[in-house]
Amino acid sequence: MKISSNLLSSFIFLGFMALAYAIHHQYGLGNGAGFFYDEKANLEGLESVQDIDSALGFIFSGDSGPLGRPISLASFALNAPSWPAHAEDFHHTNTLIHLLNGVLLFWLIGVFAQIIRPRCEWPWIAAGIASLLWLAHPLWVSAVHIPVQRMTLLAATFSLLGLIGYIKARAHLESRPNLALGGMSASLMLGTALAALSKENGALLPLFALALELALAKPVFANDRTARLWWTWKTVFLYAPPALLLGYLAWPIFADPVAHYAIREFTLYERLLTQPRILWDYIGYIFFPRPNAISPFHDDIVVSTGLFTPFSTLVSILAWLAVIVLAWRWKTRYPLFAMAILWFLGGHGLESTFIPLELYFEHRNYLPSMGLFVLAGLAAAHAFERSRFARRVTLIFVPVYFVVCLFALHVTNTLWGAAPVAAQIWHERQPESVRAAQHLARLYLVSGQTGAAFDMLRKAMQRAPTDTGLILQGFRLGCERDEPASIDEQVQKLIPVLRQGFFSTAALVAVDVMEKNLGATCTSLTDTHLLALIDALAANPKFQASRQGMANLFIVRSRIHARRGEFSPTVETLEAAFERAPSLNLIQRISLVLSSGGLHDIGLQRIEEYRAKAPRNPVLRAQWNRELDAMREVLLANKAQSDAGERTSP
Repeated sequence: MKISSNLLSSFIFLGFMALAYAIHHQYGLGNGAGFFYDEKANLEGLESVQDIDSALGFIFSGDSGPLGRPISLASFALNAPSWPAHAEDFHHTNTLIHLLNGVLLFWLIGVFAQIIRPRCEWPWIAAGIASLLWLAHPLWVSAVHIPVQRMTLLAATFSLLGLIGYIKARAHLESRPNLALGGMSASLMLGTALAALSKENGALLPLFALALELALAKPVFANDRTARLWWTWKTVFLYAPPALLLGYLAWPIFADPVAHYAIREFTLYERLLTQPRILWDYIGYIFFPRPNAISPFHDDIVVSTGLFTPFSTLVSILAWLAVIVLAWRWKTRYPLFAMAILWFLGGHGLESTFIPLELYFEHRNYLPSMGLFVLAGLAAAHAFERSRFARRVTLIFVPVYFVVCLFALHVTNTLWGAAPVAAQIWHERQPESVRAAQHLARLYLVSGQTGAAFDMLRKAMQRAPTDTGLILQGFRLGCERDEPASIDEQVQKLIPVLRQGFFSTAALVAVDVMEKNLGATCTSLTDTHLLALIDALAANPKFQASRQGMANLFIVRSRIHARRGEFSPTVETLEAAFERAPSLNLIQRISLVLSSGGLHDIGLQRIEEYRAKAPRNPVLRAQWNRELDAMREVLLANKAQSDAGERTSP
């Protein structure tokens, strides 16, 4: 008896969901991974989320990218009760989003496979193979178990939804072109907007649609007018957006690369040379999954300083050029291959090219890799149609590869879930990674092993003597062991290094912690010592290139001046911090300091001046003005109380 295609599709989907549930269980093993280095900077605002107003303030306060990523922050706001004590809730939410993305990928491939050239006879088998292999791949453990990478997951979610809508509308392009183009336009615009508001690389959605077009049959229209409309539409919606986006972002960077790369340890030229090697490394991980190979730390990557240093730089560049040429020449004969290459390289167009981001992260492959899995799934489905031998090979290879992925996924999640063991293994495997050493040292501190943490940082400093974060972390831990004279000598030795060392947010955290514990954990350290260290960092050109970093230094300095009772320097440093990174918190501090000094009128004047600094976002602007009104009322009350006191004084 012949099974209907709908019934077969239903069986395939049920089998897919059953295996997806097994994958969900595997990810549960890694829920003990905890938080990592990006979490505090992005999520500490969750502490203030108490009601709708404070939630909106958090959602629209993002500064991780130019668009603020409010959709991702809205999802984090739902986890606010779990911050920071229950990291497992963040991991579980990420896992559910990852599984949803697997379902969406299944749906996308199923509808796409029905209209490709040549037509696939087994579209839902192709969808099941590709999406299950992608879903079970261990490379996404870092995207799921680094909680802040929910931004990556959600950008993929809305990109997939946009592409599904695009393909569903595209299927009617020949029969009802106007309606189809309307649906395709709406899908691209809405999907791109939602994806980009989750994470900026979601703006590449039109490029993924363009990649899919390579494998679709050229539509045949009833008249030339419709054909011209189709060509114009593709130019406006598919070709122009990626070109304009990349040009808009590239122009200022290439115009002044030194300024844009000021906080990095590499130049624009070195980044462009290094990325081809890294992209091949990603390919190796995708096709050959390895247990325990996934790590959250990649600051130890060797930077290419020339075409032959290392020699693999030139080989990688030439290999990619060859792949691109082959994809172009074979775009008619092997359209799926061309589609996969454009999807992969186009998906890395922002995070793996000229933008001054860090060099290497596995999660950057989350969406770009999907094109390769689409190719694999459709190739496997086509093998069913070719010959009995090809079908047997596919029936053996696909399950074996899936089991290998599941095994690697199980081992990787088990390791990530055992945080202390994972930290030790990551450090042993990556002894040159400063972050791996810092992560292990932090866990030592949490468990009360101060000596082990200090030794870990000291050894790391020997390998990275100009890392300002390591320097100050090691100094802070070793401080309480030293005599006052030794502290004086150490500070004088550190100052030249801090003035020229590499930028590190860990250095900013270290001075903040030292100031808050001044006189408690290290009685030898004085505010004079700390001011000297802060001044050294503030004189460093790499720190000067970070507006938020300089603002943080000024804030710590203002607390020291306030403790000393130095009124004018306190106000000056707070205003200097506000100039670099305006915030309501700084306005409140400035106003209260001025009011405490009896300068109520100046404080009221500052509040009115700060209204002009309100954010453009209407939600934040309204909140900004409400807070300023509340501060104004406090200052007016303080002024009235002060005036009344003056009138009643003898």
